[in-house]
Amino acid sequence: MRKRILTSLLAVSLLPALLLPVYAEGIQEATQAETQATAAVTTEVTVPTTIPVTAPTITEPMLLEEQGPLLEIDLEHKYEGMDKSYQDGYTPTVVDGTLRITIPLLKKGDIQGPIDVQLDGLPASIPEDKLLLQQITMETISLEGGVLVENVFLLNFEIPISDSVTPGSYPIQLKITDETLLEPMEIEFPQTITIPQVQETTPSEPDPSEPDPTEPEQTEPDPTEPEQTEPTQPTVPEIPTVLEIDSSHIYSGMDTAYEDGYLPRIEDGIMHIVLPLRCSGALWDNKLDAAVSLDSSASSPFVVENLQKTFYLESIIPENSTEPQDIYLVSFDILLAEGRRNGTYPVTINASGFDYKGSPIKTTFTLYITITDGKVDKPVVSQVDTPTAEPVVYISKTVIEPEAIQAGESFTMTVTLKNSITTKFVRNMLVTVDTGNVQIDLEEDSNIFPVDRIDAGGEVELTVHFSTDTSLPSGKYPITFSFKYDSSKTLNLSSTGASVVEIKQPANMELVMPRFSTSVSAGETVPMSFQVMNMGRSAMYNVRCVVSGFGFAPSNTGYIGTMEAGTSANTKVDLYIIPLNASEGNENGPQYGQTTGTVTLIYEDEAGQEYQQETTFDTTVNRPVVELPESNTEEEEEERKVGSWWISIGIMAVLLAGAISAIMVLQKKKKGGRFL
Repeated sequence: MRKRILTSLLAVSLLPALLLPVYAEGIQEATQAETQATAAVTTEVTVPTTIPVTAPTITEPMLLEEQGPLLEIDLEHKYEGMDKSYQDGYTPTVVDGTLRITIPLLKKGDIQGPIDVQLDGLPASIPEDKLLLQQITMETISLEGGVLVENVFLLNFEIPISDSVTPGSYPIQLKITDETLLEPMEIEFPQTITIPQVQETTPSEPDPSEPDPTEPEQTEPDPTEPEQTEPTQPTVPEIPTVLEIDSSHIYSGMDTAYEDGYLPRIEDGIMHIVLPLRCSGALWDNKLDAAVSLDSSASSPFVVENLQKTFYLESIIPENSTEPQDIYLVSFDILLAEGRRNGTYPVTINASGFDYKGSPIKTTFTLYITITDGKVDKPVVSQVDTPTAEPVVYISKTVIEPEAIQAGESFTMTVTLKNSITTKFVRNMLVTVDTGNVQIDLEEDSNIFPVDRIDAGGEVELTVHFSTDTSLPSGKYPITFSFKYDSSKTLNLSSTGASVVEIKQPANMELVMPRFSTSVSAGETVPMSFQVMNMGRSAMYNVRCVVSGFGFAPSNTGYIGTMEAGTSANTKVDLYIIPLNASEGNENGPQYGQTTGTVTLIYEDEAGQEYQQETTFDTTVNRPVVELPESNTEEEEEERKVGSWWISIGIMAVLLAGAISAIMVLQKKKKGGRFL
């Protein structure tokens, strides 16, 4: 019986200790449930921000197609010994009497080398071994900036220039031989080689009492003066190719030089004209064409015939000099009319050719011929005629279709030609059209158009078709019209006119749109970043991006400004999200929901004409996110749990004291005591 009582008391005392963890676990689960419910009220919305990613530009060597010539001069890169690349204007240099030429050849086809290179076109007085490079091998060359150029034959010529070499400009070419070539390959050099006059002086014995002028004077530098830099070596300017008369020398068939008043010889009714011409540069194939233009009027002393010859460059020793001269000796024999009359008459010689670039060279020389063996006119008293005005043909109106012409398009120009006076008509008119620009082509079979007649005070229309290159820069270009005609009383009249055509480069701008979030909340600010690229050939001005749409209140305009051709730029617009019906024009619409935004790219060309490109994006505007303040439930629960713990401790203490008292009573009874 005692044991049962003791066991019951012990179980009762330990019961709170067993129930307390279960009670605490229940309280914790309830607290977690309440916390999760509270967290569900506040929803955090994260707006993804999309950053446009531009693919990095990786410079890789270009693969050349195996077509065209097997070798080609590298115009793009600058090699050792060159101050600049060929496309930037590299010119060979002459230093200390030596002409140095660097020529990089790129492999374009199936050729491995080694190659032998012969330089042709320079004066014959240069030793041939200096113009020949043998066994040049192909290599890979590392240039400045880490650029690696593969498959290059690098030619370095060092040519001594003595006083026996004639100064001037020489078009040269490379003659290349290789074991795999059936015949030598020729490559034209992209420019002429200019050889200046070599100044040679006889050195004199130095005076030991005088300081050597070649040695710099040793002086202390002045710290207050700026540091002196070495002057750069000036580049040799390119000499223009022009024709001029050698006026100081006498050649075969001449009695005096031009500077002394040269007159052609006249013998047996034939006039012998000699015109010695010098050329400042080199003509193509050393060839010059010359033609004589004679007066065809009734009073002309000449027998009109077609006189045209081709003359070649010669080295001739003049009669009044011992030095040979490189000259084009132009000469013609002109037959004189039997009924010619004494007087002075003009003779025109037109000389033409091509320079080393293929550009035409045209020069007109007018010689005045005096006839002394003809008839003498007796003075005749004639009635004085009142002079009257001669007609002038001019352009009174120009119509261009289409009005807005872009580079690469064709256009039609219709000009109205008007006779300036109402008393004489115009006949036998030839109209010559000149565009003055190689990028504006005439689509007709000829640039000369005949017009039979224009009545007195009348008009005629002439329509001409043109085409343009896509690379033609924007601008205004004059088209010149030259008129040669006869009036009802006068021959050989002329006039000119011009009409201006404006051609523009087409604008080509591209906008790279960022990825916009599919949903946004009112009250938040969303940044938008844009990339704009100018893909055209002309600069664009006042480039800007404007964002609009219901629910969007942009804080700024994405202004870029001027963008040159082939450039890109970035800009940013911050959008403040507002309810849809808060936007102007949508006051009666829904407050939240689907909306469409518009990004407008605006820019202007150099003429001030404005262009616009629009791009749209869709999103959903949601209600604003409200974060509710957190309650003190957790703190109250903690306080409640602490109070419950102290209550449990008190109950356990009481039970434990009762158990101890019971045990003490049992022990006394065991010893023979009694319970009071």
